[in-house]
Amino acid sequence: MTSQTPFPPRLFTVEHFPDLFVDAVLRDAAGELLFASIYGRDAIVLQLMASFTLPTSQGGHNSLTVVDSQSRQKHLVMVSHADRLDKLSGKMQTRSFGELIHLWLFDPMAVTSDRANKRALLLRFDETEESFRFRCWQSIQTLSSVALLDHWQAPLIEALGDKLIRPLAGSDMQPIGLIDAARIELGEHFEIMISIAVANGALTLDVQDRPADYVARIQAAFAQAADVPLDLQSSGAETPATAKPKLFALGRIAVTAGVHELVIGGYIMPSELLQRHQTGDWGDICSEDAKQNSLSIEEGMRILSVYPIDASRPCEGTNRIWIITEADRSITTVLLPSEY
Repeated sequence: MTSQTPFPPRLFTVEHFPDLFVDAVLRDAAGELLFASIYGRDAIVLQLMASFTLPTSQGGHNSLTVVDSQSRQKHLVMVSHADRLDKLSGKMQTRSFGELIHLWLFDPMAVTSDRANKRALLLRFDETEESFRFRCWQSIQTLSSVALLDHWQAPLIEALGDKLIRPLAGSDMQPIGLIDAARIELGEHFEIMISIAVANGALTLDVQDRPADYVARIQAAFAQAADVPLDLQSSGAETPATAKPKLFALGRIAVTAGVHELVIGGYIMPSELLQRHQTGDWGDICSEDAKQNSLSIEEGMRILSVYPIDASRPCEGTNRIWIITEADRSITTVLLPSEY
């Protein structure tokens, strides 16, 4: 026997698509669709999806008008790039309408974080503020290429909350229906900001050492980081035209405990070393190992770089840091030789 699924308490209709219902829609700042939960019979759902593939001159649609069935307020939802949206669907049995298709359309970022651009979209449904904020912090930790201590959550979010976590409910394009969400955007200067905040004492190894003016210090670090050229290297600045291309994917970034201590102490900035590693500057390795790395890029094998912790001293003994990218490019680890 098929179970009866209760219908959502509040539904929105869609102009030009009779018997199509929506209970949740999320849009970005430009009004483009990020997420939609749609109900309808099989034929009308297929008609909707087909309309996204046709030009408007042939009856196609690049937008939807969602109508509040209670207030009759209309909401424009742009669907300019339907081919970039992922979709899931399933059948449900309802008391009032019989069997319906439940279709979800969503930006892939709602499921998988955009690590390359340090962005994520976190959906929220029937969740406490505390729980959702913690999930946002976990996403920030995942997207960051430098390790973040758990007790940095409170100072970073207090000082930079709206710059890191951007609730859609506070935007011009308000969420429609049951689902809320927030965009996580670290920006290109995030790791530089963390390094400055560690150096100026705002972010401490021990929570008890946190200064009273930590908010002001973090905000100052954020402002300073924005002025640091992203392509600044130890040998001088590179322009975008002369910047070296990335030769392979890094995958997930992992930092060991020993390296984490060096980051906290301000001795290294992993983001700079990772950039050198990814662009073929292998550091202090012999010519044979350099040739092996070049071969590894072509044939999908492990890649190793070695750099001095203190550039003023020889790269040997305890003054070395390794970066290893695994053969399947799933993970890159920054570690000390003693931690291998």
